[in-house]
Amino acid sequence: MISIADLVALKEHITADLGRARAEVDRLQAQWDAADIIEKRLRAEAPTQAPLNLTTDSPGSAARPDPASSTAFNDSVRDAVATFTAEEFTTANVETALRARGVAMPKNSVRARIASVLADMESKQLVTRTYRGAGSAPSRFRLLPRAENSLEKGEGASGGTLTPSMH
Repeated sequence: MISIADLVALKEHITADLGRARAEVDRLQAQWDAADIIEKRLRAEAPTQAPLNLTTDSPGSAARPDPASSTAFNDSVRDAVATFTAEEFTTANVETALRARGVAMPKNSVRARIASVLADMESKQLVTRTYRGAGSAPSRFRLLPRAENSLEKGEGASGGTLTPSMH
């Protein structure tokens, strides 16, 4: 016979499974949203462009090259961030934008590298963190209005003069 304690334990186990499944759905939804934003922009820029191949390398293919330097990767992240003019974005959104552009990705800790660049941009008041992530919920960012102009002009990249935004 099943006891009440057994049922409570079963429900706790199911609740934990549901939490993990919801976190995975949220992660996938964030990727879907990023891909949707990029697709809309790409369709507006080049309506006849063929679909991008975003698949990972197969075991027999040549490995992707490392970025020429961390500076090149950081500049690519800044360029990708500049495309999110009106939307909030996450590190996953930026990663999707970089992959869509064919940017050479570091072999390890891609999102950690992106998060590091975003933290630097936040300290320079180019972006603002609209939600501080915790657990499986990612932090969300927004490009500040004056930063958008700075990034479009090529400022804010390595060695450029930054104009902080007042908000």
